[in-house]
Order: sequence, then C-alpha cells, then structure tokens
Amino acid sequence: MTVSGNRLAGAQELAGKTTRDDVQPSKTSQDLMSKKAPTLKDLLFLGRTTTTLAVGDFSFDIVSLTGEDQKFLLQEMSKAPIEQRPYYVRLCGLALSISKVNGVPLQSLYEGSDNGLTDFDKKVHILSNMQLSLIEILSAECDKVSAKSSSSLKEIDEDIKK
Repeated sequence: MTVSGNRLAGAQELAGKTTRDDVQPSKTSQDLMSKKAPTLKDLLFLGRTTTTLAVGDFSFDIVSLTGEDQKFLLQEMSKAPIEQRPYYVRLCGLALSISKVNGVPLQSLYEGSDNGLTDFDKKVHILSNMQLSLIEILSAECDKVSAKSSSSLKEIDEDIKK
C-alpha cells in the first residue's frame, strides 16, 4: 500500500469507514452533473434575442447587440460631429441590429459603388435613406429586443437564486 493509500485508509477509519461510494451527491450536484457542460458558444449566445418585424411587405430580422457591438457603437459615435451623434448612434445601432430584410442581408441592398465601403457602412447608408417614421419603428423594436434580452437573463438569474 502506498503512502496516499495509507492516508485514505486512515481517513476512512476516522470517518466510520465511509467510502466514496457511500456518499450520495446532493440533488443540486446531480442536476449539474447530468447537464451537458456549457461551451463558450453557449455562453456567447446566452441572452441573445432575435425577432422578425413585419412592416408593410417587408420583414426585418433584428438581433440583440453583443458587448463587442456596443464597443464598436461607441467608437463610431465618437467619429460623428456632436450635433449629429443622437441620430448617427440610432442608425449605427440599427445597422448592427438588423441582419436581414426579407431574408436578404441588409448590406446586399446597397446599390452605390463600393469604394471600399464596409458592410457596416453600406447598412448605415441604406438606413440613412429610409423614411424617418420607419427608422423610429425599427428603433422601437430594437429597444424591445434589448429589453427582452435583459429580462431573459434576469429570469435565468432568478432561477439560479432559487
């Protein structure tokens, strides 16, 4: 018997000869062991919310923003003149949130010359040429998606606390 084996035997004797097989895991640890271990991808999409908004004959696929999207949005905001920032931030937020229109990526609707424009720039250009009333409807829906994403995480948090 090895030194660690002697320690285990001594510990078992002190504990009334209880072995590992005799100890039953708690219900909580059984639940955790029975669940698949989460992956990084699961973590990245935790709280992600998507919705489709129908306006007239068009459907807009809208997703909640990530932390990286928020960081990018702040960087973009700082590029705009102060008097244009509120409107520009709204357009940028929409450009990051709207993924497709009628099942087609929003940036593919851009009809100008590329001139090295990014997909994001194309989206902002498209959105800036839309009617303000449509921008307001889309912004309101993006706000709802963000609120829904936050509330879904709060529900998860409440379940964990129980």
